[in-house]
Amino acid sequence: MAGSGGLAVWSYRVFPERPSAGLSLTAFFLGLGTIAGPALLGAYAELHGLRAAFLLTAGVAVLTLVCAPNRGASRRRRARDGVGELVLACLPVEQVRHHEPQ
Repeated sequence: MAGSGGLAVWSYRVFPERPSAGLSLTAFFLGLGTIAGPALLGAYAELHGLRAAFLLTAGVAVLTLVCAPNRGASRRRRARDGVGELVLACLPVEQVRHHEPQ
């Protein structure tokens, strides 16, 4: 319960224009990763070994840090839909300004 509450508060702060869309997509991808992640990583480890599986996991973690949405970028852009807003969070600020509607 506390985790769900924390996720809702985080979603409201990171996606102030569309907190419900942010929460929905975050919960969806969290559930998808929880189910599919261990199975896919286990299959990858079977084919390529544990070292490669751990390096892949570390790469995904670093990519997550690079593409993490922040409040400042969310306020600067005006995406037309919640999905576009989440996708634009991975772009540098200069590219986000290019995508703003006039």
